[in-house]
Amino acid sequence: MGQVSGTKPLSLTNTGGVALNLTAVAVSGANASDFVGVPNCSLPAFLPTGTTSNSTCSINVSFTPAASGPRQATLTTTTDTAGMQSTTLTGIGISGLSSATIAPASLSFPNTVHGVTSPAQVVTVTNSGAATLHISSVVLGGPNVGDFTMTNGCNGPYGANATCAINVTFSPQADGVRTASIAIADDVPGSPQFVPLTGTGSGAASPVSTPAVTITPSTLSFAGTLQGTTSMAQSIAVTNSGTAALHIASVKMGGANAGDFAVSNGCTAPAYAASATCMVALTFTPSATGMRAGTLTITDDAAASTQTVQVTGTGTGGPSVTISATAIAFAAIAMGTTSAQQNITVTSSGTAAAHISSVQLSGANMGDFKLNNGCTAANGYAVNTACTLGLTFTPAATGPRAATLTITDDALNSPQIVAVSGNANALLTVAPAVGGSLSASIAAGQTATFNLQLTAGFNGSVSFVCSGAPQAATCAVPGITTVTSGTPVPVQITVTTTGNSGASRLRDAPRGAPLDVLRLQCLLVFLYFLAGLMLCVIAAQALRRWREIGTHPRLAWGGVFVPLVALALCTVTGCGGGGTAAQSAPVTQAAVTPPGTSTITIAITGMTSAGVSLPAIAPTQLTLMVN
Repeated sequence: MGQVSGTKPLSLTNTGGVALNLTAVAVSGANASDFVGVPNCSLPAFLPTGTTSNSTCSINVSFTPAASGPRQATLTTTTDTAGMQSTTLTGIGISGLSSATIAPASLSFPNTVHGVTSPAQVVTVTNSGAATLHISSVVLGGPNVGDFTMTNGCNGPYGANATCAINVTFSPQADGVRTASIAIADDVPGSPQFVPLTGTGSGAASPVSTPAVTITPSTLSFAGTLQGTTSMAQSIAVTNSGTAALHIASVKMGGANAGDFAVSNGCTAPAYAASATCMVALTFTPSATGMRAGTLTITDDAAASTQTVQVTGTGTGGPSVTISATAIAFAAIAMGTTSAQQNITVTSSGTAAAHISSVQLSGANMGDFKLNNGCTAANGYAVNTACTLGLTFTPAATGPRAATLTITDDALNSPQIVAVSGNANALLTVAPAVGGSLSASIAAGQTATFNLQLTAGFNGSVSFVCSGAPQAATCAVPGITTVTSGTPVPVQITVTTTGNSGASRLRDAPRGAPLDVLRLQCLLVFLYFLAGLMLCVIAAQALRRWREIGTHPRLAWGGVFVPLVALALCTVTGCGGGGTAAQSAPVTQAAVTPPGTSTITIAITGMTSAGVSLPAIAPTQLTLMVN
């Protein structure tokens, strides 16, 4: 802890297309003080584009842990055009200096015959310090690294006095002295530590054992195979014809048409002793007609290193299908109407007859599209002949509609897929015009005006029928109106109501009689009634007196009867009016629109410009409030 671990450089290179300026380099994070980043260029540093030295600025980062354990921070560089870039910095702080003891310091192997592996020798690594030893890597290298094999058992942290082992064997590939070394990277000052390795290949007195490879057959040819089908497998025998173990590293197919040949590698054992054999199987699936070729390469440790086998085959023709379009898009039409038919031509374009087994629609909106399948020939379609598939579009809802047409056949590229799409407009949209409304409030006797705007999804005409007007009201609609798809058309609907024009009369008045005469007649009738009543009273009193004085009662009744008869005649003749009684005529009271709320229904029917009646259009509801 407190010891500088060394300096590591970071490079900032401008690989973009615009020059930039490096304006700042900063270290932040939990352990920022443990790391120092120093650029080797003066800030701000101008970095041109390209790969020259001027376009790169190196930043030297050093680590001085302030505490033990993992330490981390972030190095941030700031440029004027590329913004900020961040690099994570990590290190491990240790409470004391670690130390490692390696024994033996070197390994030496005795004379060994070619192809023979010596007994293993061990290198032991011991943590001889107080701090934990961290071994990051153990690598075998050197001029004859292939002559030595290492098994590494040192791959982690080790506490004080802990040990680990590295096993090394020697198998010389040539005569004479063979050298290599082991590099051990850790956190000990002066890391890495090296362990030299030496060994001697046997001299001329000892026979040299080497592997060798014999391949049978040396070439491979497949008979004519139908394009798209797979041939029977053919095999190649790989035999170790040498005197030392054969190690096969890889078996791969290459060449111009490598994809037409599939390899089943049976040579995967770690090693093959002298005279041992393994098998490699190949199959042929031509993707095109004509001659197809590839190269099988076997990489091993025999003297020649790699062996190759030329592989050929011939692809023969078969059925193929070509379609005139992979996508069909219908222009926008009104919902519920049917488009003109669009066609897809299916052509037998191979070298043999094509047989179409099915043509089907699928997808979310498949019901909106109708298929007219003209590709139903049971005997197939000869080369260069064609059939036709027809599609129409009758959208059941507005907006985008989509489906998939799938053509299944015996061609190599089966099935063929056609994306089908269309767009549906509303049959008719009715909305208030600018400043208009679907409701109106008026007084009886006034006219309500509804200003509407129609947008049709078709070309043709519409007509209107109004119903639901209240009592004593009339509704007026436009005549037949021409519409163009997508173009708004203004429409005006009016409802006229009836109001109260005067006060109601209580009874019939005589036709032609002035009001004053009527009043006078009523007054005279009343007076005649009073006079008659008084005469009756007087006659009764006179009758009583006449009885008292002995007068005959008939005379008294005669005195009363004469005035009463005169009074009745006067009343019948108009009470002395002197004319014929006036004729009376009834006065009829006019109907008035009552107050309340009514729903006015506007039924709309449509017809295309071709004279085809359209499906039912939802009626429009208007609200009328009469106060």
